[in-house]
Amino acid sequence: MNLRTKTEEKMSEVQDNTTTQTSDTQTITFTNKGFEPTNTTAKKGTRIIWINNSNTTATVNSDDHPTHTKTPELNLADFEPGSSLQVVFTKVGVFNFHNHINPTQKGSIRIVE
Repeated sequence: MNLRTKTEEKMSEVQDNTTTQTSDTQTITFTNKGFEPTNTTAKKGTRIIWINNSNTTATVNSDDHPTHTKTPELNLADFEPGSSLQVVFTKVGVFNFHNHINPTQKGSIRIVE
């Protein structure tokens, strides 16, 4: 899987043979109630930005809890209130995530061609 992630000012890349063909951006907001929207559909190459608008630290981690093994590239760092995390999805599929601190707060991103 080729996901480009950005945690605050750090950029790291995980690469395979997939290429990015679009550059759309979509935002998922983390509030005190969880992720909004909980389900997102986007095209391959879309940059997903999670913004923490809550009053607490949160995480973005791949399913399953607590092992986070389904999409390790989605195991992003903690993000404090007012900060954000980013991932560019370059592979088609369904990617489920949750807040490790409160795993009842979940979301899903469906990436299509």
